[in-house]
Amino acid sequence: MALVALVSVSFAPPARAEDTITTQPYVDLLNLGALKELGISGKGITIALFDGPVDTSAPELAGANIVDKSRCTVNDSPDGVRHATDMATLLVSPYTGVAPDATLYTYQAITEDSQPGGTCRNGADAADSIDKLINQAVDDGAQIISMSLSNSDNGSELKWAIARAISEGVIIVSSSGNGATNQNHSHLGKWSGVVGVSAINTDGTFASYSSWGNGVVTAAVGGPVNTVDANTGAPTTTSGTSNATALVSGMLALARQKWPNATPNQILQSLVHSGLNP
Repeated sequence: MALVALVSVSFAPPARAEDTITTQPYVDLLNLGALKELGISGKGITIALFDGPVDTSAPELAGANIVDKSRCTVNDSPDGVRHATDMATLLVSPYTGVAPDATLYTYQAITEDSQPGGTCRNGADAADSIDKLINQAVDDGAQIISMSLSNSDNGSELKWAIARAISEGVIIVSSSGNGATNQNHSHLGKWSGVVGVSAINTDGTFASYSSWGNGVVTAAVGGPVNTVDANTGAPTTTSGTSNATALVSGMLALARQKWPNATPNQILQSLVHSGLNP
């Protein structure tokens, strides 16, 4: 299955019903309508999203199967909430989600937009450290983990959490970042077995903002993605590797539904052989 995907976004005042995001440029590009007609919609698959708090009252998420599994809470900025909400929308929105019938488990984590407050705390023993979130998602039965958080931790806890996820068949998908540089050192893609994602434009060209590195496995559309301004609620668009990561995660969910007897390694080999382009 060829994969294509989208960066981050922000939170706004409650959107009106007429402001519901019902269209996205990537829907036709990924031929999602035809997949839905074939019954390939992520049904029976569970995706874990590591990000800020998701605003489940957003109209584009109405009817989506989202369960908050957070280990702690984050006092996030409007931008941080909107970003997390956009990731959830790309994954499971009944209107434009790649895998609208999948179950989405959300796990709050401190991001660059987070503000003081909440129960999550920075530090090696933090409840929202990436290694703890990975282990929790595995325990909760997630089959795919989608995250767009930078992480320079080289600790053994993270290494073993990734190894455990891989050994138990959980696919981890992570963004490469938006610094337009080789950022392999600061993203999970540097670890063997993690699917690192860069961004491309809708015409297939490499996105100028996208970072790269040896850990990148595939690329997907990073934008433009329709959203709303975090502070005004006005329609706007975003671009970035976060969007691309969510789209790749959603496509992997479709693949796992389509071929339920395939091993995660077979799914990943399919990705490597069909989702690469020099």
